[in-house]
Amino acid sequence: MAGDPGFLAALDDLKALHLSKGHDYADTSDPLKNYVQSARDGGVEPWRAAFLRLSEKYHRVVNLLNKHEEPNHESLDDTFMDLAAMSLIVRSLRARVNRAQGDGDAGPDAVICPRDGSTCWGCSGCDGESTIGAEPV
Repeated sequence: MAGDPGFLAALDDLKALHLSKGHDYADTSDPLKNYVQSARDGGVEPWRAAFLRLSEKYHRVVNLLNKHEEPNHESLDDTFMDLAAMSLIVRSLRARVNRAQGDGDAGPDAVICPRDGSTCWGCSGCDGESTIGAEPV
């Protein structure tokens, strides 16, 4: 099976970008920890917070393209790579919730245990402070 060489090279670049940014922005316990922490600070699920970042990047590209000028700070190619990465980060964060719940979509009723951050279905360790739609610690 053949693939477009440019696309396949971009996948390699995307992997390198993910590993490099994970080294800078996260720690060894969770390569997406910065998204989880930011989402917790904002009171939303990490995949939703990441989706908002994806939306921000998308609108940045739209604005840059409408100006018909080269940007001063981040190239369009860099932003397109960030969009691809953010799409996969959203997918990965949603998959965490799906795996924790054991089905295809956690939905807004997922209860997160405040003790250990897992999806909670009434474990004996719950102190009654679980929140609806929150995300693991």
